[in-house]
Amino acid sequence: MNPEQLIAELNLDETPETIQVLNELISSSKVIVSRSVNSTVSSETYEADVIYQRAVATLATQLFY
Repeated sequence: MNPEQLIAELNLDETPETIQVLNELISSSKVIVSRSVNSTVSSETYEADVIYQRAVATLATQLFY
C-alpha cells in the first residue's frame, strides 16, 4: 500500500501534505496491524497478503478521518 493508491481509493487531492500524512498513517498502520496479529512474522510475508493490505488501508483511512 502506498499513499497514491489510498489517495485514488479515497478520491483525495494529491497534494504534498496529503501524501506526507498518508505516508505516516500507512507506516503506523502497518506496525499496528502486524503487532496485533503476530510480530514474529516477516514484513515480506505480510506485504504479500491481501487481507493485511486491506487492514492497513482501512486503519489508515480511519486514522485519516
